[in-house]
Amino acid sequence: MLSISSVDIAVSAVLGTVLVLAWRREPAFAFVGEWGLAQFLQGASVVIVLSAAAMNVANLFSLGFAVMALADAMAGSSRSTGRGTWHRGRPC
Repeated sequence: MLSISSVDIAVSAVLGTVLVLAWRREPAFAFVGEWGLAQFLQGASVVIVLSAAAMNVANLFSLGFAVMALADAMAGSSRSTGRGTWHRGRPC
């Protein structure tokens, strides 16, 4: 289980880095940067949940799952076409 989690964290970090660097190169595509940030958050959530499991702290489990839900929501909204969603504080 620990090796699969390590691979998940590494892949999320690499994908997040590639997406953020691509966004820095082409700033017109803001969804790429948002998706990269979501990948970083997904990796961080796995680290938080694994830390909670090692220390047996229930509050960290809640925080880890909340960060995971936030990252999934960010990744889902950045992959949409923008129709019927909110973008930068205003409806599209």
